[in-house]
Amino acid sequence: MKTFLKIIGTLVLLIVIAGVSLYALDFYNVYHFQVGDFKISDINKLWNKSDSMKKLEIGVSGADQGQNGQSQSQAQTNLVASPLNGQLISQERAQMPVVAVMIENSPPARQQSGLDKADVVYETLAEGGITRFMALFQNEDVLVVGPVRSARSYFVEIVREYNAWYAHVGGSADGIKLIAKYGLHDLDQFFVDKPYWRDSNRVKTRGFEHGMYVSILALRDYVKGQAELGSFESWGFKDDAPVSNLLQSSTQTSTQAAAPAKAVANSAQTISVNFSFPSFLAQWKYDSVKNVYNRSNGGVAHVDAQSGQQLFAKNIIVQYVKMTPILNNQKGDDSALKLDLIGSGDGVLFLDGQMIPITWKKAKSGDHTQFYYADGAGAGSASANASGVNAGAGSSSGQKIQLNRGVTWVELAEKGKVSYK
Repeated sequence: MKTFLKIIGTLVLLIVIAGVSLYALDFYNVYHFQVGDFKISDINKLWNKSDSMKKLEIGVSGADQGQNGQSQSQAQTNLVASPLNGQLISQERAQMPVVAVMIENSPPARQQSGLDKADVVYETLAEGGITRFMALFQNEDVLVVGPVRSARSYFVEIVREYNAWYAHVGGSADGIKLIAKYGLHDLDQFFVDKPYWRDSNRVKTRGFEHGMYVSILALRDYVKGQAELGSFESWGFKDDAPVSNLLQSSTQTSTQAAAPAKAVANSAQTISVNFSFPSFLAQWKYDSVKNVYNRSNGGVAHVDAQSGQQLFAKNIIVQYVKMTPILNNQKGDDSALKLDLIGSGDGVLFLDGQMIPITWKKAKSGDHTQFYYADGAGAGSASANASGVNAGAGSSSGQKIQLNRGVTWVELAEKGKVSYK
């Protein structure tokens, strides 16, 4: 009898193991593919180019026919400026919510995936001198993004500016509290597992914490049908202007001149943002042929792991902010840093091979930070503290900046950390 029960028990155990294995294999095939072996065709087969993706395709095949049966001129008339980067996209795409993803920048996490396809990227310190990225996506449903890491309270504040969906893996206590307080569309991997996967090769060679990835396409598929959070106040955009024409007369249209003639500008061919240690030195070098700034990370070219292409930016905004170390967690603040992002302050804008002084303003939490040319009006009557951040929002009489259409990087740094020549 005992032998019989053992046999039955063994069979039941084998059946359970087989069932779990098949489920795990199916789950792995859908979401947990290997980053190194991943191909675009794989995810196209898995999701079969969802209906929303099919509607958004506008590329032209043949002489004059689009994939939707439209002529190229017809397709162009249906395009609008992206609220994130000013490039022309479909109206439906422009109405889709922004997805914000936390991406780590510790040396074992390099090279990252997906930063080269982001519309806007924020970079600042996390803790211990280590920088972290928050990449914003709307124009393209990128297939591989990561390694994904945890949330911080000041990044949560920026997520709220865009009414974005927030992809991250856990977070600081104060950051998690703010997510709940603001009612953000939270896509924490702890509770939303399916769009994420852990790359076993990265885990073996880099460590468990450096192996989490996510697909923007999978995220959108996962949250399909859920309520959207609304829009945000977009920045202003212009067409590229020749460097020699940067300071044209202010009577020209904003699509022709990069800044009003009264704005002070200096040549800026190389830029350095010295956050902390040499490993986290962000450097940019101007390419006058393509009118972009190519990025280096820790002294080496910053290359995307998937495309093999060096990262670049059409615009670099340096927003000077006050950073305060958090010495205790009595109030749940364990982010190690506090960044003052509400109020107003100074900064610099790099584009078209030039540096232009600017100011920034954010009256209250939830407002989208706006940037202005520093033309003497500054940030109004509010008094600035030693860090260059004004205690009150004040009012700026300067004109709003005009960015080149394309990717923008925002460097949140303290004064004295940025140099150029």
